[in-house]
Amino acid sequence: MKRINALKLEEGKVTVFQRDDVISGLWYANFQLGHGKRHMKSLETTDRAVAEYKAKEIYRKLLVRVDQDLPLRTIKFAEFWDSKWLPFAKKRLSPHRYRLHDITGRLYLKPYMGNRNLDQITTLVAEGYVDWRRDFWLKREDRPKNCAVRPSKKTLQIEFGLLVQSLAWAARESLMRPMGKLKAHVVKTDPDRQRRYGFTSFEWLELATHMEGWQHDGRHRLHNTQRALLRRLIWCYYLTGLRRREMETLKWKGIKPHGDGSRAEITVAADTKTGTRTVISQPDIYNYLPPRGADDDFVWPEGWEPHVSLRKLLDDIGLLKGPDGENRTIYSFRHTYATERLLAGVTYEDLALNMGTSYEQIRKHYSHVVPQERADAITRLDGYSASEIVRATAWLHKEAQANNLDWDALVEQALAAQAKSDAA
Repeated sequence: MKRINALKLEEGKVTVFQRDDVISGLWYANFQLGHGKRHMKSLETTDRAVAEYKAKEIYRKLLVRVDQDLPLRTIKFAEFWDSKWLPFAKKRLSPHRYRLHDITGRLYLKPYMGNRNLDQITTLVAEGYVDWRRDFWLKREDRPKNCAVRPSKKTLQIEFGLLVQSLAWAARESLMRPMGKLKAHVVKTDPDRQRRYGFTSFEWLELATHMEGWQHDGRHRLHNTQRALLRRLIWCYYLTGLRRREMETLKWKGIKPHGDGSRAEITVAADTKTGTRTVISQPDIYNYLPPRGADDDFVWPEGWEPHVSLRKLLDDIGLLKGPDGENRTIYSFRHTYATERLLAGVTYEDLALNMGTSYEQIRKHYSHVVPQERADAITRLDGYSASEIVRATAWLHKEAQANNLDWDALVEQALAAQAKSDAA
């Protein structure tokens, strides 16, 4: 490229010129902004006088940006996200992590930022995402049936972390001014969070029984194969209590036999909601896992979306709606797992450890299981009931009187004998 018809402005700091390789006759400008900073821009006009005027205006605006330590070129957040951040994330992040960025950006981050330029994003704006996102579905009529009205604290933290990660990269690429430490101001508890519902033992029996014949009644062989795979997936959720992403990212190298071999020791991937952990499945898990593949293969087909098929399956047998009128989802099997483990006598602490959550979360969301549904276990006696003890004591007292025995002395002897037995 060779410059022609060049003209110096602003004491030589601005050069307006045309290019010999551009037949349109457009004018361009080159700006020298000090400290080695240079910038070239098309003036988008063929009129020389207009080009001179526009070049001076742009120069003054660029000086302001330099003075404020802002990047010389600014772009909209949406453009940055689609054309710069997502391509970078696709090359550097795992497919599942990239998918999380893609979906969160499309549904929430870009709508929140609107047409805001990157250099207009302040700490206040970035941290304001949490409050905006928390109320996003509150008054919208198009909220999906399986979408919570308010996101959980963990969901807000994850999404905010994606935003922070992208903005930090934008600053490193000199697309915006570096920001200080950003903090997600989330509330500890959500007063609007609804109770979670799984399946009762009778509902689960109905579903499990129905799937045995259902898996063979598809329209063709491929349909039956997909149904059989969905049946296996449902059983694996029921027997492990894993979260959706934990199941989707599960690889064969993360599954090995435990104990008698009917249970599995499952290693959850590190890039999931709570990081890596070990989960012990319920017995018979190997009856429902797909045929084993290579260690680095995913257990379930990558990119498989079973949710529509699950919804139709549940709808066909009248189990789609829970007691709250909302659709049940894959997460309902996790709730079923938690409820049944508590009914079986598993402690809150052990269940929280296996499910990758906190004792407080288990107590908060599943305390309805105890005591109502565990009344028999709670009231089971390891000895005599109060009425039996009273009747026995009354009879012994009567016998002592009939045989002229000293009741107090008998009691002291019995206590002494018990103490001696305990000591031994």
